[in-house]
Amino acid sequence: MKNEGIIMKIFTTLVVVLLAVGCTQAPQTDLEGLKAMRDVWQSAIDAKDAALITEIYSENGAVMPPNSESANGRAAIEDFFTEFQAAGMGVEIQDTEVYAHGDVGYKVGTYTISDADGATVDEGKYVEIWRYIDGTWQMHRDIFNSNLPLSTPELESEPSPDLEDEAEIAAEPMMISAAAVSAEYVPVAGFPQGADLSVVYGDPSAGAFEMYFRLQPGVRVPMHFHTSAERSVGIQGTITMEYQDGSKADISPGNYMFIPSKMPHAATCPAAGPVCIAYFYFDQAFDVTWVEDPPENPNPMPTGS
Repeated sequence: MKNEGIIMKIFTTLVVVLLAVGCTQAPQTDLEGLKAMRDVWQSAIDAKDAALITEIYSENGAVMPPNSESANGRAAIEDFFTEFQAAGMGVEIQDTEVYAHGDVGYKVGTYTISDADGATVDEGKYVEIWRYIDGTWQMHRDIFNSNLPLSTPELESEPSPDLEDEAEIAAEPMMISAAAVSAEYVPVAGFPQGADLSVVYGDPSAGAFEMYFRLQPGVRVPMHFHTSAERSVGIQGTITMEYQDGSKADISPGNYMFIPSKMPHAATCPAAGPVCIAYFYFDQAFDVTWVEDPPENPNPMPTGS
């Protein structure tokens, strides 16, 4: 009887274990439901509704973009898509592989990102990990990266004239006297009166050129920028350059200065000093975009402009 009691206890324990296993087994795989989530995500991104997109992700889901930190959790994911949509971008995705087992699935696919005009700006591939939670598929990890190579920063190099001009310059040394430079000063169109230039090489309207820039005492050129980078050397007086962050730098005689392309700056020749003169080299045609209000007393624009 004692043995029968032990056997009965063992049998009862096995039944309980089997029942527990049966109650915790993985749910039936919903592969078709996971495949359908492609259209759900695409519709949400097309609607440009960051909140609607975020609902597709699990509570502790993550978007893991290339060259950036992960957006972890729904609040961060919504911020990610809000910023993405503010840039006017659109996305088209296409699943190429879908697999699910129980409450876990994954997808592999390709994407294309376009700008507001519909032009393709990026294309790549993705891997998504999904979880079946509370009767629905939720994206748990969203990982993607571009097929396009990373752009490598170009080292700043001194541009050179075209080969014909270079050969001509090499074959025929050139010297322009100070008197000739002074005789060729003309007002800088659109700049305040008292700002003049004398071109010594090239054509400012067509491409790279060199010039002497002259600024009368007390004249300030308002904050502006040029498409071209600027290289300069001080010759006479001190031209003070002001930048948007409040910093300043002086182009004094012998000082060399480099200003990157499209970097806003203002230029002032002190009222108490001499006429300010500096040599400038532009690697592109001359243009100007005003950041502050344009001069109230500008030099006239050329006839026909």
